[in-house]
Amino acid sequence: MQRVRTSVGPMFSRLASLEAAELITSERDPEDGRKVVYRLTAKGFDLAPALLELGRWAVKYEAGVRRPEPLRLWETERDDFLKQLRKERLRDAPPNTVPTRKSKAAR
Repeated sequence: MQRVRTSVGPMFSRLASLEAAELITSERDPEDGRKVVYRLTAKGFDLAPALLELGRWAVKYEAGVRRPEPLRLWETERDDFLKQLRKERLRDAPPNTVPTRKSKAAR
């Protein structure tokens, strides 16, 4: 069987940059150690409104850009959208999760 080669190096480089900037954290999936789970930090979460507004701008001014469902929710129910996003995606939102990694300076 022939293996399909893909270039994942750039993706891992971007993820490493986001982690170094403390916008995300990573940990091994407890159920499948081959997988890595990435989550937003509070610092990364705070970028959500700015990124969503950039998305709104793109839909308005760039031809062919469709409005994705998260952007629709952002436009109609901002507070509820951010609460749900925090609950689902923020690293330290749910209780009893694995503790947040300490920054390199704190180690």
